[in-house]
Amino acid sequence: MEQFSSSQTEYCYMKEEKPYHYFAATTAYDLIRPKEMKILAGCTPVYIWALIRHGTRFTKKKFSYKAKEITIIKNQIIENHEAKKGKLCDEDLDSLKKWTYKWDENMDGELAPQGKKDIASLAKRLKQYFNQLMPNDKNKYVGKFRTSSTPRCKDSALAFTNEIFGTQYSMLDANNIVENDTLLKFENHDSSKVHVESMKFIMSQYAQTLTSEVSKRLGFENTLALEVIKQLYAMCSYEIAWNPENKASFCAAFTPDHLKVQLLIRLLEYDADLEYYYLDGYGDPKNAQAASVLVNDLLKKLNDASKKEPSQVATVYFGHSETILPFITKLNVYSETEPLQSNNYESKKNDRKWRTSIIDPFAANIIAVLYKCGEEHKVVFYNNENIIQLPNCEGEACLLKTLNGKFKDEFQEDAPSSSASMVQTEQLKDERERYKEERERNNEVKEPKK
Repeated sequence: MEQFSSSQTEYCYMKEEKPYHYFAATTAYDLIRPKEMKILAGCTPVYIWALIRHGTRFTKKKFSYKAKEITIIKNQIIENHEAKKGKLCDEDLDSLKKWTYKWDENMDGELAPQGKKDIASLAKRLKQYFNQLMPNDKNKYVGKFRTSSTPRCKDSALAFTNEIFGTQYSMLDANNIVENDTLLKFENHDSSKVHVESMKFIMSQYAQTLTSEVSKRLGFENTLALEVIKQLYAMCSYEIAWNPENKASFCAAFTPDHLKVQLLIRLLEYDADLEYYYLDGYGDPKNAQAASVLVNDLLKKLNDASKKEPSQVATVYFGHSETILPFITKLNVYSETEPLQSNNYESKKNDRKWRTSIIDPFAANIIAVLYKCGEEHKVVFYNNENIIQLPNCEGEACLLKTLNGKFKDEFQEDAPSSSASMVQTEQLKDERERYKEERERNNEVKEPKK
């Protein structure tokens, strides 16, 4: 098993030139996207279909209670170092002393200012690359916007349309916002498998070593509970997401060894990937099945756009992680030859396709662009502005007819693409929250000894 170094006394996070920024689904979008999108040469884009996760959000109400515990931990860390315990440098300690957490009811999971910037910047780049499909003039735009009713998704959609058309226009009305929209937020989870795998990983020697080393670094004689460590990690990740150009005080709790675990693959990141793998990904076949209706929507619109007089040239949807990840799973990209499990971290830490920091950060997106290439129509898929290649497709572009054949079981040209045609499994809708609450109860925070 890989050993952690305990000789990190001299490490100073605030002096780090290239701090670590991969934090699973709370990763800042600007820190992982490419500098530019690659456009298919020699072809003309004729249609764009985009599925976009909301931008960076504030923490939810239940995290505000955890933040009170974090404040207690912060004060204990400072007391520990005043008693000559702990390994934080002066700069990291000074940053921690200045740290405060401000939260009010109006911030409950809402889109943060950085989230609006995430989405507006994405819209600006898409307009730059596909100007003919997203003209500045609202009256010349022939397309569709649709968003989940969640406020952070609605605000993301507004940030997008405002960037495209200007703030004097709003492309959103009652027809664009669907309550309980199963096209954009399907929660068809069975948490039993993720609970088993995640709990095994929590009880592993890796997790125990991590909590021990972080506790020593912060000056605690007794080992902090893993749930406390994860709260510090969450605070670190959110503050980086809110201000990608700055550093976050609680990131100092983790030395490079704790964060990297060789080649930048971290224990806490793997723990999050393990959860998402079963909640929204390949770990449960129901996830891909739930996304079939979205694939059908995509194929219907691509085929319509390939006609001489298409009814639309663009469709943009705004949803959540539980929209993006099942759709990715249905496309069969980022699949693993060996499933992620609690006992195969060693083989996955440096070689893993399912890495939510890269595929599902805040403002994550899947974009399909239909190109006219001579007499043929080709489709290029992008994940976070990077081209992704689908299985059975030759090269970076996939022939439309190949795509139709690949998903022939899902493609029902006459099927309505409205939420009325979709089956929602109501009894499983709140499975994600129930799982997380149960996990927190099993890892309740105990008062650490200073």
